[in-house]
Formats: sequence, structure tokens, C-alpha cells
Amino acid sequence: MNKSHKKDNLSIKDKEIREDIKQLTIERLKALPQDLQISIGGKQGLSKEELTNSVLAGDETGQEMMDIQIEFLRDIAEGKMYKDE
Repeated sequence: MNKSHKKDNLSIKDKEIREDIKQLTIERLKALPQDLQISIGGKQGLSKEELTNSVLAGDETGQEMMDIQIEFLRDIAEGKMYKDE
């Protein structure tokens, strides 16, 4: 019984983290120029509005956008953005 309680807490925390990542991604998309289009995975360029809708829907494109944001933040935290390679 105690183990399942821990699993429940973990899944709630994971959901909260996913929601935080979703909100972060949406806020970063809001900061982009209105006429910018982004191509993800070789797909046709998507507008800021289309990307925001994908993130909100949690579809494959939206998940990819959230993954890109997390990777970007990790790279900054690890100093990869500032290293000469």
C-alpha cells in the first residue's frame, strides 16, 4: 500500500512538471516574432499559433517543442551555449 502511494505522488509530480514545461514552452513561443515559422522534424514550417496549439493539445509536434525547450535549458545550465567548440 505504501508503494502505490509513492507511485501516485510521483505521477502527480510528473504531471505538475509536464504542465510547468508546457507553460514555459508557451511563454517562450509568445516571445517569438509573429511572422516567424519553425520547421520541426522536416515538416512544413509552422506558425507561432500552430505551435502553441500543438503544445496545448499535447500532440507529437507539441511534445517535440517542449523537448527542444528542455534541451535548450539544460545546455544553458551546463554551459554548453558558451563553450567554443
